[in-house]
Amino acid sequence: MGGIWAGQRAMDVLTPGSHGTTYGGNPLACAMALKIMDIIERDNLTQNILNLERILIEGLQTIRAQFPEAVQAVRGLGFMNGFVLNEKASIFQSVSDRTASMQVCSAAQDAGLILIPAGPKVVRFLPAYNIQSAHLDEAFSRLTQAFHALQEAHSRRSKSHI
Repeated sequence: MGGIWAGQRAMDVLTPGSHGTTYGGNPLACAMALKIMDIIERDNLTQNILNLERILIEGLQTIRAQFPEAVQAVRGLGFMNGFVLNEKASIFQSVSDRTASMQVCSAAQDAGLILIPAGPKVVRFLPAYNIQSAHLDEAFSRLTQAFHALQEAHSRRSKSHI
């Protein structure tokens, strides 16, 4: 189930029948969308996101402060945030076949955290709407582990070249 919100200029381009989807509007997808909307309202998930957005951004900023060479910036909107990585940081240099974002995502996965790359130097955070603050704390802990693992791997590779 999907939706689009567009201004008049775009609506004039998308005439009836010019934009479609294989499964759009089928009864199962519609029933699921209605159930999801019920759960969002029942569990007050919109307010949950608003309450945790600050915690998410502050946690990411804390990690940025811990690893300033590797993390250039935290950016995003709402509950979709991410790191902009410094591709030239020393911890990313010795693995030439993987982008900085893939290296962070891989190290995070090894630490038990699934993240999404968004290009070669951005890692996105897209938490579930029903996440709790304790889950964010655990995610920050695992992400910190991932950056430490990247630093340790870089240190080992550097020593082996001496």
